[in-house]
Amino acid sequence: MNPAHTKEMAEFNRLYKETENIYTHYAASRGVSTTTMCVLYSLYIDDTPCTQTKLVEDWGIPMQTVNSCLKSMEKSEIVRLELADGNRKSKCILLTNRGKEMVNRIVAPLVEAENKALGALEVTERQQMMELTRKHNSLLRGFLSAQA
Repeated sequence: MNPAHTKEMAEFNRLYKETENIYTHYAASRGVSTTTMCVLYSLYIDDTPCTQTKLVEDWGIPMQTVNSCLKSMEKSEIVRLELADGNRKSKCILLTNRGKEMVNRIVAPLVEAENKALGALEVTERQQMMELTRKHNSLLRGFLSAQA
């Protein structure tokens, strides 16, 4: 065990949790759960129809949590679910007018803040951040699967 690496990893994890907490607090300040905000966020930024499976894959949220959230959102008339073309099992998640209002009130300002924060970094800093995060995730995934 390398103590320097352990301390660096602890700091990396702390920073990751800090970022997660920023989003959690933002969602709470807007009166929605983090899962609801993730659903709204995906519906705002995705060009393709969104499904439960895609939400689970994109956000790492358990299927049951996504399912419960969507049922609640559907009951509150924020989203509606429609069968996907050519697939009788998969349903597309679509925003209602109420959902579109929520997206404009909750997600649009968040995306604007994210864009400003990212834009405040130099192009090379953004590229390095993405590149290094991808590389770290790939290495970590590989080392963990080697242990299995």
